Amino acid sequence: WIMRHSRENTIYLEKSDMTYIIPKYQIIIESDLTFNILVYNWLVPKNNKLHETFGSSFKNVTLSVLVNALEKILICEGVSYQTDVILSHTVSQIYTVNSNSDPIKSKTFLRPKECLILDSTEKCAVCIKKEASHSQYLKRKSERLTEPAKLQAPISSTSSARLKLTMQGYRIENTELKIEIETLRRKLEHELQTKSIQCDGIENSDIVSIMSRADPSRVSPFMKLFWEEKQKYLQTSSKSVRYHPMIIRYCLSLAVKSSSAYEDLRYNEKDGTGVLILPSQRRLRDYRNYIKPQRGFNKGIIQELKTKMKHFSDPERYVVLLLDEMKVQENLVWDKHTGELIGYVDLGDPAVNYATLQKVDNIATHVLVFMLRGIINPIKFSFANFATTGATSCQLFPLLWKAVSICESNDIRVLAVTCDGASSNRKLFDMHFKLQADDAASNNVDVIYRTPNPFSKESIRMYLYFFCRSSTSD
Repeated sequence: WIMRHSRENTIYLEKSDMTYIIPKYQIIIESDLTFNILVYNWLVPKNNKLHETFGSSFKNVTLSVLVNALEKILICEGVSYQTDVILSHTVSQIYTVNSNSDPIKSKTFLRPKECLILDSTEKCAVCIKKEASHSQYLKRKSERLTEPAKLQAPISSTSSARLKLTMQGYRIENTELKIEIETLRRKLEHELQTKSIQCDGIENSDIVSIMSRADPSRVSPFMKLFWEEKQKYLQTSSKSVRYHPMIIRYCLSLAVKSSSAYEDLRYNEKDGTGVLILPSQRRLRDYRNYIKPQRGFNKGIIQELKTKMKHFSDPERYVVLLLDEMKVQENLVWDKHTGELIGYVDLGDPAVNYATLQKVDNIATHVLVFMLRGIINPIKFSFANFATTGATSCQLFPLLWKAVSICESNDIRVLAVTCDGASSNRKLFDMHFKLQADDAASNNVDVIYRTPNPFSKESIRMYLYFFCRSSTSD
């Protein structure tokens, strides 16, 4: 044992074994008689038996007793595996030069941070526990390597052996399913060949006759067209079906009323559900959005209206303008083509928006629809729509007259306006009091039921008549 002093009034008591460069044992004694023990520069923890027996101060033990106990105790060999939580305790050896010498000589112990380093056995209790835990981990890992990986296991963190087992398992399962399908197919063919009944020519013609024999008076033209088209579709591949325009129109009407009911009716080849061969809703969406929808007066819709009424006679061009407002679900929708958020209040014209709305960033709760219906011709045409929170009379007034002006400029004569008995609609009619007062024929009438139409192209004065049904509260 060698004793040396330091400048901080600390005494170092060291013992070397002539094998390693650093001392085997070091007892560091402070000025207050407390001490720490190092073994090859590894600090002996306070929960070691030496500290638990003698404490950490020479007030409780003499130096000779501590040295004798230290020399009798064994140094822990550490653990036999390396992980992220295991520390390398490397001790450099005294170098001896010879022909077979390595560039460096040292010994490395692998220890957990909690290693007691001194114990009565070759391995301390902490290292023994760590070894047992690691052995169990290796055992579980080896067992897991013999099991196929789960279906949703991440490939990056799954061993190739487990992935290989999984692929082998699915290959075996696939082979078994193919064999089962082939067996069922052969069984079905056998049943058809042995137990099926083939219809002769007479029976075949009778079945065709029964299917085609129907009372013509009870079969509408569309029913006949629908039946004939279904027969064509059954003989055509689903990828090359060309649907009749009347079938497309009928399907659009069904899908608008209830998309879920439409899906229940439509035959699905994947799961075998449904009873009718109908176009997919994706194809219907292409027809429905042939004219890009937008709030306000859409130029594409106006052009479509002109095309529809192009060959109408003069009497057939007289129409009634209907106003109605419907409650809708409040929501915002992102238009991926324009990057616009749809769902805010929009009257189709920024000037009207800022002039009549207190806040232009409110989310719409209603949709206001303008519809044209012919007086002689049975035409029904949705003319314009607006996103509102409940339109007021001040908002309806400019929209109404803009709709009338657009119709009159395209030779569509609006004779009347009809709507429900909402208070905003009644106030809209009352706002025409001044126009009616200017009309000499209506001076003595208190009820606002008509107003001169300034956009009419007729040679005589034309009026716009107002019709309003009573509200349920009246």
